[in-house]
Amino acid sequence: MDAAIGAASGLIGSVLNQLSNKFVEAYVASTELGLNSTKIKDDLMLMHGLLHEAQRRGVSDNLGLQGLLQRLRAKANEAEDALDELHYFIIQDQFDGTKHAVPDLGKGLRGHARHGRHAARNTVGNWLNCFSCSSMQDDGDSSAAVTNYNPQNATNLDGGNTAAADRLPFDRVVMSKKIKSVIEETHSLCEHVFKLLNIIPNHSSAPPVTLTRPQIGSTTLQDKLYGRSAIFEQTIKDMTSGTYHGEILSVLPIVGPGETYLPKYINHLVNLRQFIANRDLHSNVPEVGKIQHLEELKEFHVKKERVGFELEELGRLTNLGGELSTCNIEKVATKDEASKANLALKRNLKILKLVWGTEESAADADVIDGLQPHNSLRELAIINHSGAVGPPSWLCPDILITHLESLVLDGVSWGTLPPIGQLPYLKRLVLNDIARVRHIGPDSGTGRNQCFMQLKEVQISDMPVLETWTLEPTCPLFPVLESIEFRDCPSLLALPFLPDCSVSCTQDIHIHCPSLLSLNITDCPQLLLPLMPPAPSLTSIYVSDNVRNVRLDEEDALDLRSYSGAVAFHNMSNIVSLMSLEGSIISWIDPQKATSLTELHICGGSSMQSLAFISNLTSLTRLELINCENLTVGGFNPLTTLVSLKELVVTNDDNHRCSVTVDLFSEVATAKQLPAGTFHPLEKLAVDSISAVLVAPICSLLAATLHSLTISYDQQTESLTEEEEKSLQLLTSLETLTFEDCYGLTSLPQGLRRLSSLRNLYVHRCSKIQSLPKGGLPSSLYEIRVVWCSAQVHEEVMKLKGTNPELRVYA
Repeated sequence: MDAAIGAASGLIGSVLNQLSNKFVEAYVASTELGLNSTKIKDDLMLMHGLLHEAQRRGVSDNLGLQGLLQRLRAKANEAEDALDELHYFIIQDQFDGTKHAVPDLGKGLRGHARHGRHAARNTVGNWLNCFSCSSMQDDGDSSAAVTNYNPQNATNLDGGNTAAADRLPFDRVVMSKKIKSVIEETHSLCEHVFKLLNIIPNHSSAPPVTLTRPQIGSTTLQDKLYGRSAIFEQTIKDMTSGTYHGEILSVLPIVGPGETYLPKYINHLVNLRQFIANRDLHSNVPEVGKIQHLEELKEFHVKKERVGFELEELGRLTNLGGELSTCNIEKVATKDEASKANLALKRNLKILKLVWGTEESAADADVIDGLQPHNSLRELAIINHSGAVGPPSWLCPDILITHLESLVLDGVSWGTLPPIGQLPYLKRLVLNDIARVRHIGPDSGTGRNQCFMQLKEVQISDMPVLETWTLEPTCPLFPVLESIEFRDCPSLLALPFLPDCSVSCTQDIHIHCPSLLSLNITDCPQLLLPLMPPAPSLTSIYVSDNVRNVRLDEEDALDLRSYSGAVAFHNMSNIVSLMSLEGSIISWIDPQKATSLTELHICGGSSMQSLAFISNLTSLTRLELINCENLTVGGFNPLTTLVSLKELVVTNDDNHRCSVTVDLFSEVATAKQLPAGTFHPLEKLAVDSISAVLVAPICSLLAATLHSLTISYDQQTESLTEEEEKSLQLLTSLETLTFEDCYGLTSLPQGLRRLSSLRNLYVHRCSKIQSLPKGGLPSSLYEIRVVWCSAQVHEEVMKLKGTNPELRVYA
């Protein structure tokens, strides 16, 4: 009885493990099954615990319970098999890029679809003998469950050949009914066992029995395979000497615990084409060269300490294609040994990674010369190659694999690079952790005709002595380059796709990268930056080092901080906000072309001399000029600049005393033919001079729309003049009035009571103000806030709480 309880408990645990898979759980909860997966798992966990308790209590003399447990064990086994089958189809979907086993979440049943290319019936007949949702029903002949390779129809595996031997249909209706039925029956049996265990008394005085059987699942690694040992042993026998030995298999999918045990047997399937498994399994197949028809081996590890992991195993795989990572090459001693991999003969190989380990090696320096791939290779990565001063003979002085689209060099010890300009199809270039290379280009001896017509992505990082990348003068620009990333290149001075435009930029400058979308330059402090933005298509810019910071974010806002370069408005067709903080912008190019720019923030722009350029920015709705001491109004035209503004800030703090505010508003006040409504949209205004704004001509223009007025850092005004008081009364739409850091101001406007629209009054750091206006405050006031002012003012404000309970007071 203990064995029956343990077996049933283990199978319940396995079903629970399967139901924890998010894809299986989603299918169980789909509209086709309509099951409550959470409740089912909760009940199964309860049953799991009860079975443990039954084994502890001792119920071996109860025949009824024994019969129920036998039925429960059988039904749980069926449930596990059904969920295993569903998991298989889900994995096969991921392999083929199909969605046959995707759960229906309420938009109707997906059609019955035949499954992906080369899909096997299952690994071998007995291994998944429960598959009954396909048109190939088990009829006692387990060999029918294996996908056999048929040479007559092999030529059209990708072209729609629907032969049953090459395809595995997924019948959603049958699968749904099967899973629903078996889970409901398992659940029902659990309820019967639960009721019976509740009425069986505890007569056991024996010590508790500890269950040692662990749960199994697709991600569990164990030292023993539980539940199907007989099937597993039969599978191994069939693979090594029985039914399937010598058969030609298209695909061998291996999932679950089988990944732990099968690698050492796979080489017996000498006619296998593909096996679907993770990289660890691929790299752990000994004598893989015996599988002569194998078409893809994702990873191979050289292991001198074990037989069957020498590079000559790769040499026997003449049909090898797809992707291959060859690791631990430092264990290869000579070029002749490396040549036995026969990589140059593998015309179907598209992606190759050559990886050396970090341990020291006594191997010959020319080992890499024996690893030349076929010219049809599309992607190459060389990682951690050391012991050589330069690239292998098949990469320098001439590149012999000219069809490369991606080249990755990571951690190599070379002092020069291959002539990458000889790669006409190169789309992606990655250089990382190359400590000795100083130059890329003709001057470094890296080749000729360095033109990059197909290059889309460049990533260069951790190259401490790299200074320049130069091109032949006859080379064109980079027409399709989309992404540039440079990190940790402290000596880098110049790049061909980022020409220096700090001084000599003109309106006729060429755009070197018209397709550029992303620019990332981090910790390259000596690099001369181009004009910003350098291309009109950019959607992301990140430049950061110990001095400069330039960003273009997803909100289309360009932020320039300590940037010494040119601002190229002709490349800002999509940018809506520009901020320049504490920078020294030298020139502004084509400002009239920034048609989408609605916000401009300039802080500390010491090099900007005139406001004339702003006159061309007719789409601005927000303009901030903060601490701009050297600005003049020469060439400024209020008729074109102010007509669209909704918010205007012109202020200088205590450390920047020379302000343009007075001149700016004087220009507006004296402008001839200035029509009414010039400031029509202006809603918020912040200035550093009371006298510049509170004049009748200005306030008349602002009367209809101005809602918020802030006066800050006015060091000249002590109190408002009669004319300024009258002008303030013209602001009939004013709702918020703020005085900040006006250290000379001794009193607030006396006519505040007559501002019938005023709702908010804020007074911050105006220490000389001794009292509130004698005439009182407007009845419309909703909130008053006084911060860091005189004690008398704070006291008066606090008294307002008693006289006006509705007023919000902060003091």
